[in-house]
Amino acid sequence: GELIRTLHITSYWPSALSFSPDSKVLASYNDRNNETILWDVTTGEEIKRLENSGGGQFFSLDGQ
Repeated sequence: GELIRTLHITSYWPSALSFSPDSKVLASYNDRNNETILWDVTTGEEIKRLENSGGGQFFSLDGQ
């Protein structure tokens, strides 16, 4: 496939990735620093950083 976007993650490599049901947001989780970062898929920009997020499921099936 073709490379569409590169995310510039400044901390450790993600241990989990998850797309939102509408595919507009990508969540990356790192278990080493217990942090989740939400990314705008279109722009590649960071939306929000969640410290001590605990990982697990990022999005519910109904998009909430």
